[in-house]
Amino acid sequence: MFGKKEVNELLISSVILGFVFSFDDGKEIFSLSYWLFNFVLITIIAGLSVFGREIVKKIVAKRKNCVTEYEIWKIKRFGFQKSSVSKKGIPIFSLLAILFSFASKGRLFFCAIGKTTVESVAKYRVGRKFSGVTDYERGVILLSGIIFNLLLALIFNMTSIYPFRLFFIVNIWLVAFNMIPIPSLDGGMIFFSSKLLYVFSFGFIILSFGLKDLNIITNIILSFIVAFILLVLFYYFGEYKK
Repeated sequence: MFGKKEVNELLISSVILGFVFSFDDGKEIFSLSYWLFNFVLITIIAGLSVFGREIVKKIVAKRKNCVTEYEIWKIKRFGFQKSSVSKKGIPIFSLLAILFSFASKGRLFFCAIGKTTVESVAKYRVGRKFSGVTDYERGVILLSGIIFNLLLALIFNMTSIYPFRLFFIVNIWLVAFNMIPIPSLDGGMIFFSSKLLYVFSFGFIILSFGLKDLNIITNIILSFIVAFILLVLFYYFGEYKK
């Protein structure tokens, strides 16, 4: 399911996120042993969250005869000259995540450190209307991973036990950053793939978080209904009326 390079990228991302979320361990007096324990614990939680998210994307992609690949978000071009292009790229956003932690003393989190590409498998798409992956299909595949993180957050929001509560904190931040409509991030690709899908999912996520203290089933049903109403209003006034 995962290639060696992809596994390495996911493990590195997990460690970076573990550092970001564990930088401030909440203790007034620093204890190296406690900080290391907290760092390892949160790294495992971050790893389960990002690996789980990417697995869900791969499952949904397979149903649509596509494949996904996760990689650390890197900048490969720094100008317009050929010499300004780096083949390997520089993981500026991973460095930015670490810098944010130091600058804010662990009070601010920056989680936009990875991206997922979606490609079609032509030989398996025989008979489909489009041989390549459509924008809408790409949006649905990427959204599935965000919904996975959201569900994890809502499930673990129901407990106040410290290790499990960390799942809520990590996953809600992953959802927030992955919904930012910036190109290369999942949210950006969903937005440019289908604005209607983005509006519905954005509304659903905001409402789910706002209603997080309700029973999870009630939360999902209410959020779905209200998000659907928002979608209809957006379509009517933003698309149909044009």
